[in-house]
Amino acid sequence: MPQLPILTSFSPKPIAQGQVLTLLGNNFVAPMTVNINGVNITATVASLSQASIVIPNTFVGTTTVSITTPGGSATSSSSLTIIAPPTITVVSPASIFVPSQGVNTIIALSGTNLNAPSAVTVTQRGANGSVIGITSILGMITSSSATQIVVSLPSTMLSIVGQYTFTVTNLAGSASGVFNINLPPPTITDLQPRIFAVGQTVTITGTNFLGASVVTLGGVNLTNFTVVNANTITAIVSGAPSSGVVTVQTGSGIAQAEFNYSFIATPTLSVNPNRLAITPITTSRQPVVLTLTGNNLMLPSTTGALQVASLTLIRPNNGGSIGLNSLIVNPFNLTLSSRVI
Repeated sequence: MPQLPILTSFSPKPIAQGQVLTLLGNNFVAPMTVNINGVNITATVASLSQASIVIPNTFVGTTTVSITTPGGSATSSSSLTIIAPPTITVVSPASIFVPSQGVNTIIALSGTNLNAPSAVTVTQRGANGSVIGITSILGMITSSSATQIVVSLPSTMLSIVGQYTFTVTNLAGSASGVFNINLPPPTITDLQPRIFAVGQTVTITGTNFLGASVVTLGGVNLTNFTVVNANTITAIVSGAPSSGVVTVQTGSGIAQAEFNYSFIATPTLSVNPNRLAITPITTSRQPVVLTLTGNNLMLPSTTGALQVASLTLIRPNNGGSIGLNSLIVNPFNLTLSSRVI
């Protein structure tokens, strides 16, 4: 006649879903069933003192273990904890700017089966995706439950722009979630010079210019620009701006600032009269009045007043120099008096 079974122990504890649970005791005979949280599982009986089952995926948590054989039933005096693989569904915040030195960043990993992790790590990747390092942050956990792990990370760990992957591991498996460190958005503080023409180089000063992809001046896309460093961009003016608004776009945002400016357009010129009679050198000469007419003949000085940028009169055959006795100017006409010396 079969005897009453005795269940003395089982292992491993805790155990993951899908793993083999070994039971030790006495009077194990087939058919033998093991009850896990109300679910009966047929055991493989190896001997009178040992049997085993595979933990099903039907339960997660702590429960008692009962066995039944033709000789009767027995229940364990200790409990069994069953663990399922973790999942991470949300990392909050998902991204931040590079934190200030000495300031810790609080990050929450939300999901399922996050309690009792055997390891929590963060893998740091640079901007090009290469792995920089893997760090254990198990000791940086400030609170944890089955649905959330909260960690407090020092600024030294989050000082490099790039992607950070959090991985939570328990007996049943691992889960990962992604977090990003970004550069702060750019700012613009100055534009120099404030007087410029097409083809001239201007310098834009500000912060966080690294990775700039678009630079505009007054609505004109300045495609020929160079990011000198995080605080300086040089660009060649490629067209007439419609305003003094400067924009710089990076992966972190768009900066915009407006400045007072003066744009120097290409001049046009006609001379009246355009032909003069040569006066014999022995003849007393009178001043010759020339009127130069056109557009964009003047440019503003640093004081804001209009002035002639430059004016050159070339005499052929190197026969003498031409001096200016007087100059009357306005934005569209230059009237000058000259005398051959």
